[in-house]
Parts: sequence; C-alpha cells; structure tokens
Amino acid sequence: MRQPGWHDLDAGVRVLLARPRPDWPEVAAALVAAAHVSDRMRKRLRRPVAGRGCGSLASEAMAWRRSGHHGACDAGYCAALAMLLQALEDWRRDPARGGARPAQPRVQDRQRGRVGSARSRSGASSSPQSVQ
Repeated sequence: MRQPGWHDLDAGVRVLLARPRPDWPEVAAALVAAAHVSDRMRKRLRRPVAGRGCGSLASEAMAWRRSGHHGACDAGYCAALAMLLQALEDWRRDPARGGARPAQPRVQDRQRGRVGSARSRSGASSSPQSVQ
C-alpha cells in the first residue's frame, strides 16, 4: 500500500463514520487490505487498474460509502482516526504479510574493526587482493 498521508487518513475516517461504531474494526481492516491489493495490482501491471485506484487509502475509500462529516476535531472523528491508525499498525505488523521481522544487524562484525588497509591490521588475510 502507498504511504498514507493526511488526505488518505481523512478519507478512511469518513468511510468509518458512515458505518455503525461496532463495525469499525472490520471495516478499517478491510479498507487497508483492499488498498494493499490495489497497490500490488498497480505495481504488477505498472499502471492503475480501473475500478481499483492507485493503491492509496483515499483512492480505495472513493469506492466505499463515506460520511459527509465535517467536524475534524470532535470525539467521533478522533475515535475513528484512532481505529484507522490501529488497523494500519496491525496491517504493518501482520506476520503473514511479512511484517514484524526480527531486526537484522546493519553491519557485519568483521567491518567493525580498525580503519585502514589490510596490511595495517593484525590478523588480516594474506590474499593478493588484500595486499595493496
């Protein structure tokens, strides 16, 4: 899925506000998953797919029923925004999608030694490539 911006979040919140509050977790998860599928199709075909959008939350939300709500700071809007952000976090951490991977070391242990040529390091390999 494309990186969500404020417009994407606002469109997703309006989708949630058009539904009863008990349905929000399922609707938010379905909206995020549908945007991910649309983005994968766009990447595979190298163009946006008609009826699926470009893979952003906003383009996916255009196909869903949305609320005409305009109060961006009231309690209902904030609760829907929190629910959508939680759905995004759950989607990112989903191990079936490849999320929540263990941290990998960025530098190999051998690269943490002294700086300089191989000749100046004790215990350096003596291959012809290491002698300069």
